[in-house]
Amino acid sequence: MARLSKLVEECGEVLQIAGKIMGTGGAVQHWDGKGDLDERIALELCDLFAAARAFFQLNGFDGNPVYIQREIQKYRQFLKWHSENLPDKDDSITEEIQALDAMLESDPTWPVSFPEANAVLFGTPEDRASGKVIDLPIHRYEDAEGKPHVISKWKLSADELAEVMRTGHVWLHAWGTTHPPIAVSGANPFKE
Repeated sequence: MARLSKLVEECGEVLQIAGKIMGTGGAVQHWDGKGDLDERIALELCDLFAAARAFFQLNGFDGNPVYIQREIQKYRQFLKWHSENLPDKDDSITEEIQALDAMLESDPTWPVSFPEANAVLFGTPEDRASGKVIDLPIHRYEDAEGKPHVISKWKLSADELAEVMRTGHVWLHAWGTTHPPIAVSGANPFKE
């Protein structure tokens, strides 16, 4: 197993800082005088994430949909456990759990309706009947310069999500001979 020793070393460094945080009762300063424990554990976690990522890639685990689905399921479970122990409901965590549930569904890539949608684009009756084109919920608006824009939302299949996570790339296809000006983002444009 390539780089297993580095992965174990980084786990140990995270545990060392976690032990100091527990030893101080959650205080951010430790008597070793080496700085803020919150920042130190965040940096050590970055190192651990990098070591785990390299371990996955170097050992051929990278991009496997089974492993990606497991990671998503665990992340969802950790959020659920955390939210169950909060004194007040946190809507952002509830929304994140719902988004993760949607990711875990095995449907193909498909347009998704969203609350801000204010129109629907329809294909021709022939294309819709053939299944080549489906209804596309959109949000139409004009920017500060009065230029028209259209936003749509898409859900990736588990296999496509695994490939995006493996490569960091998204491929965009458009009918015709050119691409109009476009933007692809994972961020919700309706949230600040």
